[in-house]
Amino acid sequence: MPERLAIDIAARAGNGSMARAGVLRTSRGDIHTPAFMPVGTHGAVNGMVPAQLEEHGAEIIVCNAFHLARAPGRSVLRGYDSLHKFMGWPRAILTDSGGFQVYRLENRIVRDEGVEFPDPAGGKTIWRPEDAVDIQAVLGSDFVMPLDECIALPAPKGKAKAALDRTLAWAQRSLDAARNLGPTQTLFGIVQGGTYPDLREQSIRALDRMGFGAFAIGGLNVGETEDDFRKTLDFTIRHLPDERPRYLMGVGRPAAMLDAVAAGVDLMDSIIPVRYAREGSLLTYRGLLYIQKPRYAKDRIAVDTSCDCYTCRNVSRGYLHHLFATTRTTAQMFATIHNVNFCLRIMRDARAALIAGRFAEFQREFMQAYRREKSVADEVR
Repeated sequence: MPERLAIDIAARAGNGSMARAGVLRTSRGDIHTPAFMPVGTHGAVNGMVPAQLEEHGAEIIVCNAFHLARAPGRSVLRGYDSLHKFMGWPRAILTDSGGFQVYRLENRIVRDEGVEFPDPAGGKTIWRPEDAVDIQAVLGSDFVMPLDECIALPAPKGKAKAALDRTLAWAQRSLDAARNLGPTQTLFGIVQGGTYPDLREQSIRALDRMGFGAFAIGGLNVGETEDDFRKTLDFTIRHLPDERPRYLMGVGRPAAMLDAVAAGVDLMDSIIPVRYAREGSLLTYRGLLYIQKPRYAKDRIAVDTSCDCYTCRNVSRGYLHHLFATTRTTAQMFATIHNVNFCLRIMRDARAALIAGRFAEFQREFMQAYRREKSVADEVR
């Protein structure tokens, strides 16, 4: 049975809110929650080196076991002590099994054995729950995700139930394969069930009976409405064990991040800050700023005058506007540093507000200043 991961709670929001601040203790250092985890799919956060991530406060990052199994592959990775050594990152790593990435592949066939899909050589590859656990044992990641079946929403209940049943069967197979994991690795159970409360509750009860060490909330941000997202997240968290950490997969928009904290989420991750940086969309406390607009060509102030990241301390909006038109790789690097720091900073500020007993005020003040992305569509284009 896997080791159960406890979270030390430092503060709670109270007044009916599930929001909390805590500490997760790992062999590679403490993680102060709520925490945002930058995504380094292939073993690197695109546009940032490990020293920059540490400088800006990252305590854990996310990498993708499915992609790393394909390249550089098991034979290369076995030559290193761990993924940490391979990529030069000394702190904690969570590795995803690739369930969401497989879900996005064309021509995939999902069956009980695993997921079959075409490989680059023209043949076929099957990715099984045992394969996902085995490669993560090689990687030595601190937090390990089992293979699950992620479906697009909205979905009929029968389809959601079938995906849940398969996910639970794969969860048991992952547990059986977990004997190959190291003593410092924690295997999470992934809660599925679409937007159906009874299926979500069934998933939680089954995973808890199996003895999973921590819980991830999957199957959200895949097409459901904002209202369904909030309701499903709130219901799910209220049925999870309080003493164990809660990881919400794939959330990186600032408003949704704070909604997640308010619901009681401890960990979250997203490619959004890096993806936005590639297109010149910069996260600020007043909403998205699209730096390639002509209005910023002569702007001498920082991207966000309240930000203390390397980019905002050293370069102007006008300089970034110039770089996006001339030296795009460098421009994207500066933008990535800012966006990743922005997401890390929101979580630090939320944690500080929780400890000070003013999280509700902090969230309200943030949202009054921050324009939701629907209202800044012109900035994104």
